Amino acid sequence: MLKTYIVIATVAILSIGQQYRISHYVNSTDDNQLPVGSIDLFVDDASRSLFFEKLRQFSERNSFKIRIAPTTPDEIYYTIQVNGNDMFIIGGNTLGIKQPQDVTLALYKNDVGKMDDGRIRDIASQIVSLFGNVAGVSVKRAAVNRK
Repeated sequence: MLKTYIVIATVAILSIGQQYRISHYVNSTDDNQLPVGSIDLFVDDASRSLFFEKLRQFSERNSFKIRIAPTTPDEIYYTIQVNGNDMFIIGGNTLGIKQPQDVTLALYKNDVGKMDDGRIRDIASQIVSLFGNVAGVSVKRAAVNRK
């Protein structure tokens, strides 16, 4: 019983920290802290583990570090963090705002160095094409902002 409470408390703390990080970047007026792109996907419940595996392959291929973690004890809702030298991606399905199958990935520049528009488009294109033929996963919208 105590173990269950510790796990729930840990998930709640991680979720609050993740929400702070997202709101810190989204509410910023600094162009380096605003998303440079976003991708909205539909991920069927039965395809979630394949979706995660494809993201892990994408991360490995691009030398990114990835973290996928549940934000609720039932593991229906989750966050995704992908970190690279020049950019990072924050995403997941947000509890209470969307259906669990609706996933958003937001692309951000790291503060270190410059990243050109071609690199942003390349990463977004890789993600879109990654899920082009995956049953139960579809891209609803993809946008790259010039910053």
